[in-house]
Amino acid sequence: MPTTAAWWQEPGFPGVPAPSGAAADGLDHLRPLRPTDLDRRWFLDFHHPRPLVPLALPLVDDIGTASQAAAHELPVGVGGGFAARLVGPHVVLGPCPAPEPDPDHRAAAAEELDRYPARFPGEWGQHSAELLAGYARLDAVDLAASSAAQVATYLGAARRLHRRAWQIHFRVMYRLFALQQRFLAACRDVGLAEVDAVALLGTADTLIRAADRALAELAAAAGPAGLADVVRAAPPGRVLPALRGRPEAAGWLAGLDAVLAVHGQRSDALSDLTAPSWAEDPEIPLALVRATLECGPGQPPVPADQRSQQVLDTLSPAARRRLEPALVDVQRADVAWWNEEHNALIDLRVHLPVRRVALALAAHWRTPARDDVLLLTAPEVDAVLAGAASWADLAPLAGARRDYLAGWRGRRAELPAVLGSGPAVVDVVLDEILGASAGRPPGDAAADLTLLTGLGVSGGTATGPARLLRTAAELAEVRPGEVLVCEATSPSWTPVFDRLAGCVCDAGGMLTHAAIISREYGLPCVCAVGTATRTIRTGDVVRVDGTAGTVRVLARAPRAGPAA
Repeated sequence: MPTTAAWWQEPGFPGVPAPSGAAADGLDHLRPLRPTDLDRRWFLDFHHPRPLVPLALPLVDDIGTASQAAAHELPVGVGGGFAARLVGPHVVLGPCPAPEPDPDHRAAAAEELDRYPARFPGEWGQHSAELLAGYARLDAVDLAASSAAQVATYLGAARRLHRRAWQIHFRVMYRLFALQQRFLAACRDVGLAEVDAVALLGTADTLIRAADRALAELAAAAGPAGLADVVRAAPPGRVLPALRGRPEAAGWLAGLDAVLAVHGQRSDALSDLTAPSWAEDPEIPLALVRATLECGPGQPPVPADQRSQQVLDTLSPAARRRLEPALVDVQRADVAWWNEEHNALIDLRVHLPVRRVALALAAHWRTPARDDVLLLTAPEVDAVLAGAASWADLAPLAGARRDYLAGWRGRRAELPAVLGSGPAVVDVVLDEILGASAGRPPGDAAADLTLLTGLGVSGGTATGPARLLRTAAELAEVRPGEVLVCEATSPSWTPVFDRLAGCVCDAGGMLTHAAIISREYGLPCVCAVGTATRTIRTGDVVRVDGTAGTVRVLARAPRAGPAA
């Protein structure tokens, strides 16, 4: 493998030209990592755990450029947004320079932030309605019966909706995160530690939690229906065939269909065109049902008002009065709630129409493999739809790109968590989501591999055997009382948190998914460890201190073969 200094030498996709020169819009667009980029720090992005396919490249570019535009609109100490780079087919993220606005622009942005808590509920409701209407229009199109021109129109609409969704996403996110920064500053003024202060953030019901409840109800209904043993005994990925044809399963499968009708349009990873939705592949939610049946019901979440009251009780009456204005604002503009809620409407949803049209085109063009169109670039797909090229013209390129991706299979674990050596200038989103300011410098290795340090994001301590997982597909392996060790989590991981003793992540900040859900369940959690998945293996006994931000390996499991 290349050394850290040579990662920029990794080749890109065959036949995909790298952008060169400054873009007309002044934004920093997606491109391969170059030597000149290494004067700032780049963080391996856990939102994209699998290699990107060429058709997804403009979608990832939408994300980075939307962050920059939103940050520049709100120059109140949030940073300058972030840019995305490619190391092979993997994504790294790095901060962009913060703008230097004139005093009038800064004052207007501060006033906007003052007004935002009162406006947030209504504005987010309008944004949600806009997105849902866009999805409904696209879902109503019968692509199998559409002409090439109609498919081109659909694809253009899907791309525009994707770009618009991410503009909404970061316009809201930077405002909410800026308000949270104000709140944390007020907490520091009254002597409240950040790991305690974040417990005051609200966590009202979300679409993600509603989906989790629906799957838990399916699991609970499997026993009375006489299906629990069937689900548990079925080979992974073959639960549905094991149930079909059984008369006693008809009602339960109707319940599954009802869940998919409401929650089926979500996938497991952001902008990952290789990941099917739940509706496309019901075995994905069925694997979560199976995991629940194997482990049994776990502990319920700690009520949000109980967690908040426990923190408030540690403050004097005077401190509580000083904190109240900032607390009222951050609870009205509920950042922890929104950071989970929006996943169902944007992160795990908005790329699915592009996947849908790619699969429809593969069927229409009769490509050898169902996912062949994902290996084309957006301009190549447009050229075929316009009649300027054919699948036969592009098939060799698609084959070369498939070979390229195969050569990268399994290499992600060898990529450095941090690249570059620039100053730790951090965008607020990179900090809160990736834990960038807490990350280790490039090449930094702990001298004591039994004591790891990171960012404590959910307080308390716990000891238990580690369970190292690479993807959500492995969640059925989790057993009660274990400490989850992973690169990061996403909403698909939530159903196992009720049985964990604690959680340790390579990446993540105070508002990353693992942090929010760990606080809900009262679990100690340490994020931004950087090297946890390379140091800890399944079966190691670890002690997690989510207050101090440390993870200590107390005993090593026998080392027989590769990491579990």
